[in-house]
Amino acid sequence: MDALTTLFPTPTAIAEAAVNPLVTTVASAIAEGFLDLHMGRDADELHAEMLSFGVDAATADYVVMRVLGSPDVLLTSDPAIRRGAAELGIDLATSARGWQPWSSYAGMYLRSRVA
Repeated sequence: MDALTTLFPTPTAIAEAAVNPLVTTVASAIAEGFLDLHMGRDADELHAEMLSFGVDAATADYVVMRVLGSPDVLLTSDPAIRRGAAELGIDLATSARGWQPWSSYAGMYLRSRVA
């Protein structure tokens, strides 16, 4: 087995790199314990906290879907999902209700249509 040679930067390192103001703010919040990203979080609470740090709703939805593994987040503003829906003649506004509680999976299928 090969040895691990590369690690993703810590939140502190990202904050210190000052990539952009929002990234710095969020990374600092994570590093200082004001924003806690882990599987046990409540999805609505995490979403609200992300918004309070200046993260847009679409990005907060994506984090909830990926970090928490939430099966029912449809990223309706994602251009690839919108293109996939258009390719199949699907109106996201009306069809999405029928996909609950598995909207995340439907979104990933729609993304795969244009990948």
